[in-house]
Amino acid sequence: MDDAQRTEYARRMRRLLSPPEILMPDGEIDQEFFLPARFRPSKERYFAHEDREALAQALVCHGFGNWEAMRVDSRPFGLRLRQWTVEDLENAAKQLVGCADIGRYLGWQPANAAAIVQELEQNRANGLARGTWDSVRHWLNPALAASNAEQPS
Repeated sequence: MDDAQRTEYARRMRRLLSPPEILMPDGEIDQEFFLPARFRPSKERYFAHEDREALAQALVCHGFGNWEAMRVDSRPFGLRLRQWTVEDLENAAKQLVGCADIGRYLGWQPANAAAIVQELEQNRANGLARGTWDSVRHWLNPALAASNAEQPS
């Protein structure tokens, strides 16, 4: 068996025996799969406006920190949020309130979406005053919002 045959045989065996998430489309091993999460290249997907609205509804119903309950809820917002991981929901919630450390919000159940907006505005004002508000990456940035609108959700 020559090198080309051995390589093709290895690819076929990988496709048969390996979990699909560790393979590239051509049957080669995706080396990035084995990196710790913080070192993996971002395969960032973006929350559409409808996803943010669904998350706000879920936060009102379940409160911050109950990410899995939000995903399995049978109401329309739960159906919309099922596509996102718990980590995605937590990161999006950070964006909704404009705070990198969401720990202080765990357990908080806002009365309505306006309470979330009020919290965002307060955190934004504090961040701008301290020079820590990252307006380049925040979804309120109009240029980022326009580019995200072009992303498939």
